[in-house]
Amino acid sequence: MPQLSKSLIDSPIIALIYGTSGSGKTSLIGDAAKYPELCPIYIADFDLRIKSLRATLSIAEMDNIYSDYYQDEKFQGTAWMDFEKIANDPKQIDAKYKMVFRTFAMDSLTFAMRAQMARIQFLNGGKSPSTNPTLPDYGAQTSGMLEILTKLRGCGKNVIVTAHEAGTKDDVTGRMFKSLDVTPSLLKTPGLFNEFWHTEILQATGKEPEFVVRTRGDMIYSARTSFKTLDTLEKQGKVWPKIIAQQKLES
Repeated sequence: MPQLSKSLIDSPIIALIYGTSGSGKTSLIGDAAKYPELCPIYIADFDLRIKSLRATLSIAEMDNIYSDYYQDEKFQGTAWMDFEKIANDPKQIDAKYKMVFRTFAMDSLTFAMRAQMARIQFLNGGKSPSTNPTLPDYGAQTSGMLEILTKLRGCGKNVIVTAHEAGTKDDVTGRMFKSLDVTPSLLKTPGLFNEFWHTEILQATGKEPEFVVRTRGDMIYSARTSFKTLDTLEKQGKVWPKIIAQQKLES
């Protein structure tokens, strides 16, 4: 086994990436398909955005990505049931596709939680997803999602989870800041991840908009990284090569 590959297995990338719609969360996952050290990649697609990667990746790069759609057409939480099975044992995906995936991605946590809640409500008396969840529903959602994320964290693969962004107000100071669009009790979720990044679009006069990744926090955005090679505001196309380069130096 190449030394770098062994390094990534011993210390896999465990990343939670959040941002507004269209800020580059899914494309950052797709960008990983350019690097053999991170491939093959499996994506659990709740947002139904994976097809958009075809516009930016080559055919060879798309061949490094395998995905399944998790869409609840009957509104009974069947999408969550299907995902829960593989998240509890990601080796099932290896067996299904007859390969060992190096990276497991969930796109996105926000929409996965909606599928999860649909299942919880269906089991709780066959309630419709349009019914307001109860406190026990939220409790079941929080404990179930934390269990899934903990299992993924320890699955031995690189794990990338995306989430949508929400605005939050500090009740004490009145300060507005950005956080995850998740059930409030899951706002401590970033603690399960080694990397916590925010995706943004950098716009400058006379230049095309550019996807960038915030890897260290400020007064508005929370972010952190364990990779010293990443700049505070890193160009998206440089994130994975810089991480791989650091892994090579440390292996």
